[in-house]
Amino acid sequence: MDTLLVELGANVTVVEPDDDMRAVLERRSPGVHSLSGRAEHLPVFDESFDAVLISSAWHWFEQPESTIEMARVLRQRQNLRVVERFQARRAVVSSTYGTSRKSDRYR
Repeated sequence: MDTLLVELGANVTVVEPDDDMRAVLERRSPGVHSLSGRAEHLPVFDESFDAVLISSAWHWFEQPESTIEMARVLRQRQNLRVVERFQARRAVVSSTYGTSRKSDRYR
C-alpha cells in the first residue's frame, strides 16, 4: 500500500515499533518516511495528517488509546481507514471512522 501511495504522489509516513521491520520497509520503500513509534503514542504533531491508513495491524493496537491517538493526528473532518484481512474467512473487513472533534468522539 505504501509504495502505491508514493507512486500516486502522496507523502507517506509509516510508524513502526520494530527496528528490523522498519529497516525492511526503508529498504523496500525508499520514498516512504518512517518513524519509530507505536499506535498508542504517535511521534507526530496534532492535526498533521489528512489520513490514517491501517492494513492488517489493527488487532495489535491497544484500544481505545490508539484510536484516540489517531484521531489526534488527523486534520479536522478527515478519516481513519482500517482494512483487516482474515485469511481463514477470505474476507476483507473495512471500516471508516469520521472525526468530528477528535478525542471526544473516540472516548
